[in-house]
Amino acid sequence: YEVLSAMEADSSTKTTELRVDGGAANNDWFLDFQAGLLRVPVRRPALVETT
Repeated sequence: YEVLSAMEADSSTKTTELRVDGGAANNDWFLDFQAGLLRVPVRRPALVETT
């Protein structure tokens, strides 16, 4: 939460969504947890291993 807040303050923009990929993106509970903490939707692509 603090990192996102700092990024928003530095850029003078509001985060409207968080896009994720990689192994943790397969964990529905973790993504729901992040969305709740950050109060933004968390989006993942159909193919999460994009790196």
